[in-house]
Amino acid sequence: MLLFVLVGLATTVTYFAVAFFLERRTSLFWTISGAFWSSLPLAYILQRVLVFGSTAGHLAAGPKFLVVQLAGFALNQALAVRLERSFPGRSVWLRRLIILIAYLIAALGTYLAAKYWAFAD
Repeated sequence: MLLFVLVGLATTVTYFAVAFFLERRTSLFWTISGAFWSSLPLAYILQRVLVFGSTAGHLAAGPKFLVVQLAGFALNQALAVRLERSFPGRSVWLRRLIILIAYLIAALGTYLAAKYWAFAD
């Protein structure tokens, strides 16, 4: 779990760097979309090798990882949009907090799905 957190921190830096760049330039949907897709390759490589030490081939693990990440992405989007509608406002810090909360909840779900399904040998 510690390695997952460390890898998560690395991918989170990528995610939030892109999110902070996009947040004032586009909608919440496109901000999260851009951040998600930019951090995906790094997450796959580091999780496969360092976190789970998977020996499953890329053709087996890759599509499962993508399904897990897309489900996490959908959950992240749904939570972020719901939270933004529940707490309307244009405060930059409120939007950042909403993005962070949604991201953390989705991360827990993706960890469990990756561990027990995508990278299970």
